[in-house]
Amino acid sequence: MTLLGLSLTQIATIFGVIGGAVTLLYILKLRRRRVSVPFAQLWQRVLKERQSDSLFRRLKRLLSLLLQLAFLFLLVAALGNPRLSTQVISERRIIMLVDASASMKSIDADGDTRMKAALKRARELVSGLSGSDVMMIVRMDAQITPLTAFTSDNKTLLKALDDLKPTDTRADLSRGLTFCADALRGRKNPMLIIVGDGAYDPKALASVRLDARSGTKVKLVPKKAAPKKAASQASTKAGTTNADTTKAGVTRADTTNADTTNADTTKADTTKTVKKDKRGPGSLASDLDRISLEGVTVHFIGVGESKDNVGIVAFNARRYPTNKLSFEVFLEVVNYRKVKTQVDLQLLSDGALNDVKRLVLGPGQRARYTCSPSDRKAGKKSWCDMAASGELLEARLVKAGSSDTNDKGALDAFPLDDRAYALLPKRRKLRVLLVSTGNLFLEGALLLDENTALERIPPAAYSPKRTRGMDAVVFDGWVPDSWVSDAKGKDGRPKDLGPQAHVLLVNPPADKGPFGVVGRIRRPFITEQSEAHPVMRFITLKDVNISDSATFRRRRGDTVLAASLRDPVLIARDNGRYKRVAFGFNPKRSDLPLRVAFPLLVINTLNWFSGESEGLITTYKAGDTWQVPLGPVDESKTRADFVEVRNPLSELFKAPVSGSYAVLNGRHVGVYDISDGHRKLRIAANLADPQESNIAPAEKLVLGGRLLAPPAGFSVKLRREIWIYLLLIGLGLLLLEWLTYNRRLTV
Repeated sequence: MTLLGLSLTQIATIFGVIGGAVTLLYILKLRRRRVSVPFAQLWQRVLKERQSDSLFRRLKRLLSLLLQLAFLFLLVAALGNPRLSTQVISERRIIMLVDASASMKSIDADGDTRMKAALKRARELVSGLSGSDVMMIVRMDAQITPLTAFTSDNKTLLKALDDLKPTDTRADLSRGLTFCADALRGRKNPMLIIVGDGAYDPKALASVRLDARSGTKVKLVPKKAAPKKAASQASTKAGTTNADTTKAGVTRADTTNADTTNADTTKADTTKTVKKDKRGPGSLASDLDRISLEGVTVHFIGVGESKDNVGIVAFNARRYPTNKLSFEVFLEVVNYRKVKTQVDLQLLSDGALNDVKRLVLGPGQRARYTCSPSDRKAGKKSWCDMAASGELLEARLVKAGSSDTNDKGALDAFPLDDRAYALLPKRRKLRVLLVSTGNLFLEGALLLDENTALERIPPAAYSPKRTRGMDAVVFDGWVPDSWVSDAKGKDGRPKDLGPQAHVLLVNPPADKGPFGVVGRIRRPFITEQSEAHPVMRFITLKDVNISDSATFRRRRGDTVLAASLRDPVLIARDNGRYKRVAFGFNPKRSDLPLRVAFPLLVINTLNWFSGESEGLITTYKAGDTWQVPLGPVDESKTRADFVEVRNPLSELFKAPVSGSYAVLNGRHVGVYDISDGHRKLRIAANLADPQESNIAPAEKLVLGGRLLAPPAGFSVKLRREIWIYLLLIGLGLLLLEWLTYNRRLTV
């Protein structure tokens, strides 16, 4: 028996004082009222008969006293809140960190997801809380979200668990443990319970400091290196598969016996040893980088069984700069199974099947498809020079021999990474307006790009209306008089008075255009150039002969593309709405048009204007914070503070706008539709996380070099609060005493 309320001494004191007072009231002699009667002999006889049964009357009064004392005892005992257990459970401050990452969607042998099993165990913990415990429930995926405050209300805790759903993001254990350490710091009897599949980043598992309160210490032994001969044989075997495959170098791949801390811990259970690799516990440079959970009792509840998964861990695509009708694909598939696997990899365009490849992957092997020159030369399988009529590309893993593109059957226990998405930019030509008195070199470079629709006009025919609907404008040796370099807005800041389009200026006048001309230099030679900027990709200008060139004033945010002794002669600017590029010299007064670099320089500029110079098309990783470019907006329109987003589940929400970017956090894999009131765009999000695709669970978890144990003291019987029954029995005794009194049985 355990008392969680008043102590035994307090109960005895209260019962002694009140019980003594009740007893005193019973033993007090009753004062009888004197009454005058006409015949004393008759009353003396009556009094003599009453004295004969006085002993029986004393016994009846004693029974009434015992009933009163029994009621008092039960009432005081209820204040002690007794429990039917010998365990003394003091009040605890508990955080239950529930894994809601993508791997919790894995389906185990019983047909249920890991999330369902985790929630079942979590509800058992809530039901087993003692009366003095308080708990906080925290969801852990890529973001850490407390679902409740510290509370002892079971209904609130169970409601939070009912609303908890897994997402398509990774589990950020480091951030979760940091939050829990801060929330439990300085609290009485702190406890942390991790509920999940235990498939976490070994670096996060090693970056924790625990003390003797948590689990048992395990001995770390170095991992023996594999013999060179065996490694060579494994490499040779990997090269004989149907696809370009190598040994899976992912953190959680269960392809060898040397997983770090979350390996199969059957052996670790008996010997208390865990194999150590370079990322294992003790490999960090300083304890200052570790998360301190000293003083906190940490437990782990593991769920999950299946390791069956073949997943797409990387997928992207891009159109060719010189041929927007074709594209190439980068893709990587990993087999996390322990057996040889044969699957079909489908590529679909807007739901229509484009191509199928048969993959034969050994245990822990990966197939990588790229279009690098070395892979093309080696004749490795790849998806290059592909053509598609649609915009949405989808890579899909299906069972070998399946030709149905609508097949919804699960290939493995983790269907989430069996599909990946990418969006190709719309196929349309870039409308370019050339304002020039005549420059065959420049016009020829613009016509080389088959994705450009060129319109030529002389300066006399130019008007701002001619730029409407144009994607880019090229001014050759001339700039409108209204576009002065030193224009300022009402706030005193420089104002761009140029057309509402991207602009390339070739040999601009001194006082016109967005860039201020400082002066001109004769026979400049290029000494510096920005090789990282998209406009200068694959270009060198250091041996170009130039007759003369203007030099520009560099403002904050400008990028100097090329300079002669630090004097900018090629410069670029991106103001968030439109892009500006200026060449300080006349190409006709140089030998640049005679080189391959000149048309390439012009085409790179147009590609930078169209946003297609960044290489791979952007696909976003579920769980990260995304900055989605919204593109320019007309000056006559104002940018909205929020955009409306529809996620793959068809749920609508709003995301804030910062500058020309929408900032949002996507928690699901698929296609998102974004609208800012002026235009609509689509983006694709994928899991793209080898760590999360390796769904092999850990029955036991080693955290900070200690093997965590499951929590104790949460049995449901500890929640039986018998004070309620004591009060009910006391009320029954009080009712019995009332009945006996009214029937004159105890008086």
